[in-house]
Amino acid sequence: MHVGLIGKPNLEYFRSLLLPQVVTAVEQELPMTVLGLMKGDVACGAAAAWLDSQDTLTIRSLYVAPDYRRQGGGRLLVNTLAALGANLCDCIQCGYNQTLPEHGTLEPFLTALGFAPEEMGPGIYLTTLAELEASPLFRNRTGAPKGPVPFEKVSTSALVAAYKKAAVAGENYLDIPLTDPSVEQRVSMAMLEQGALRSFAAFTTQGPDMMTLAWVKSGQSSDLPLLLQAAFVRLRELFSPETRMAIQAVDDQAAQLIAAILPGISPVSRSFVRPVEVQKGGSL
Repeated sequence: MHVGLIGKPNLEYFRSLLLPQVVTAVEQELPMTVLGLMKGDVACGAAAAWLDSQDTLTIRSLYVAPDYRRQGGGRLLVNTLAALGANLCDCIQCGYNQTLPEHGTLEPFLTALGFAPEEMGPGIYLTTLAELEASPLFRNRTGAPKGPVPFEKVSTSALVAAYKKAAVAGENYLDIPLTDPSVEQRVSMAMLEQGALRSFAAFTTQGPDMMTLAWVKSGQSSDLPLLLQAAFVRLRELFSPETRMAIQAVDDQAAQLIAAILPGISPVSRSFVRPVEVQKGGSL
């Protein structure tokens, strides 16, 4: 097996092996290192990482096709990323959400590569649309409250302006713009003030049966419950009760909201870190 860089010219060979956000980053030529794994002439894996403000190389995508696992491809991808960042950062971090059975193999894989569990904040929580139905915030909710407007009815310029404003303030928790195709425009909700977004709740699609509440921003404390109630009504109209819902607690406000909506729920997010100079065995 061998690895090489992925760019716009060869992206099509690896598109299905990368997360949608990484595909968008490659298409827009954003500063990210993206590697492709080949066995002979078969594209069988890919990984992507970038440097964050903490001098950490953060892995944003890591995947090896099932038929090519346990042949050292995952180790090769991770160690190549670490080698490329050796003179630029102090450590390499890999975070993921344990939402599928196959994710159970990641912890022993990363541990074998010298990674150690990292203390995390509130993280990401997993539930279903049916479970949300029982929450006091949504129970018996038959119609959307007045005020929230779905993103599909908000001007593109207003969405772009809100994202840029949050980026300047260091508050943009999405790796992609609010106008990106992975942002569910029918479900994401905004409260407008003089044409600008005062508050919003952004949902992203993670496949046909998975949605993520990826970012909430509340300009007024009374906006947030209304945004979520309006989003819930649309979710119930558009998706089945079995649809999985991931909720990302990006700040203390979101964490408190999750605790109020779903008391006792546990996070599914995991994070592992290692110094860049550590290179041990392992297989994926």
